[in-house]
Amino acid sequence: MAIINFDNGNRYEGDVVRGIQHGQGTFVWTSGNIYVGSFVEGSITGQGTKTYANGDIYTGSWEDGIKHGEGNQTWANGETYNGSWEDGIKHGEGTYTLSDGTFYTGTFINGSSTGEGSQTWANGNNYTGSFVNGAIDGEG
Repeated sequence: MAIINFDNGNRYEGDVVRGIQHGQGTFVWTSGNIYVGSFVEGSITGQGTKTYANGDIYTGSWEDGIKHGEGNQTWANGETYNGSWEDGIKHGEGTYTLSDGTFYTGTFINGSSTGEGSQTWANGNNYTGSFVNGAIDGEG
């Protein structure tokens, strides 16, 4: 295990190969963000958890420091998303739950519920059918 203190105040503790982060480690930013997980040739890649200074938490797949693949995001306001990510954006199949308990399960395209899905509101009402850019599209 090695410790790398960067000039900007960031800090890495973990596996190092040829002087760069590679394997398992912990990266702490001066902003207060903390990542614990896999590194490949100096990049956050693989499985890991990033806890943001504002209280948001993401656990899942990373590619070059960006959420990519399957993962779970919990925002400080209580909202959650469990599903597929592409280039840091909700994309593919997933479930997004609002802090009031309302949830959507289905397809996301470029961060928005688009395609087939089901939404259940906190009062128990439900719609199953098509969505476009987060809005109901059709009669269900």
